[in-house]
Amino acid sequence: MSHQKVTAKFPTDAERGLSAMVRQPKPHRRGRPPVPIERDPQRFEIACWWAFTEMGLGKFDAARRALLATKGGPITLEDIEGVLIRATATIPLPQPFDPDDPDKGFRRLSAKAQRAKPSPWLINSAGLVQGLITFIASNNTTGICLAYDGLIKLGGG
Repeated sequence: MSHQKVTAKFPTDAERGLSAMVRQPKPHRRGRPPVPIERDPQRFEIACWWAFTEMGLGKFDAARRALLATKGGPITLEDIEGVLIRATATIPLPQPFDPDDPDKGFRRLSAKAQRAKPSPWLINSAGLVQGLITFIASNNTTGICLAYDGLIKLGGG
């Protein structure tokens, strides 16, 4: 009787086709899924913030002006003794208002606008807001109408 060493050959996972069946777990994201900018309730404030920061304003000043442009009341002009003109406007405080931190809403709007991804809607809206401001400053009525019509088509107005 010969003494031969017998080794059993077991098929590998690849030979059995198991490598294709093993699933890799998907990475879990924390928090809510992102909302597209077109459905965000603050989309117009974000578009104005983008336009104002592109025009050179700081983050908080842009947030204040964005709220004034989208939620503010009328701007009133007063003539004071024929020498000085005073302009006033009411800027609503972001809700919920925190009396201990009055700039909290501006910081939140600024942070949200910085996180926004540059979608075509956001880029077009910010460009139209910037154009509208430029046309108003130069008293270009045709440009004002075109920019305003473009904003209306994008859902603003």
